[in-house]
Amino acid sequence: MSKLTSNGNLIYKSRFPFNTYLLIILPVALIVTFLIQQLNIYVLAVYLPVAVVLFFVFFSKFSSRAEITDNLEMRVIFFFPWDKNIDVDLRKFKYLDYARGFYNQFDDRRLGYFSLLRKCYDLIIFSDNKTNALMEIKVNMRMGSFNKIIKHLRNDAGLQLITLKSVNEIIW
Repeated sequence: MSKLTSNGNLIYKSRFPFNTYLLIILPVALIVTFLIQQLNIYVLAVYLPVAVVLFFVFFSKFSSRAEITDNLEMRVIFFFPWDKNIDVDLRKFKYLDYARGFYNQFDDRRLGYFSLLRKCYDLIIFSDNKTNALMEIKVNMRMGSFNKIIKHLRNDAGLQLITLKSVNEIIW
């Protein structure tokens, strides 16, 4: 269990998305397959780094999980060490907004250009007024985890779901 600033009990805890594990497992499996089959290792040396970088950018960037305690604190824990973990005191905020990446095509809170060039992460936005966002968190979670996080933030933390006026530039 991660260390939050208080000793509250966990209300919700998500897990890392599957694509993060695939980013680690698939290159190892390809290397082993190429070595066992005695295929051209130079082809693998050229294409594997490109494929891993593209997979990371399109599917695994901002891979994270979230924990919410009964003391109204949320912690977003990122898989990759270059993303800093984020602690949020939910008592400081009144309003909640979110934007979905390309994973959810039918949500009206889409993040990206129409349906072609979508962002590969979701956005959770906290505010204490109805116009400007105070905190934006980019996350990439499992498909059902994001909806559960929003549900817990609305029900347990008492945040009101609104559409912030400053978010109109990023949601198309």
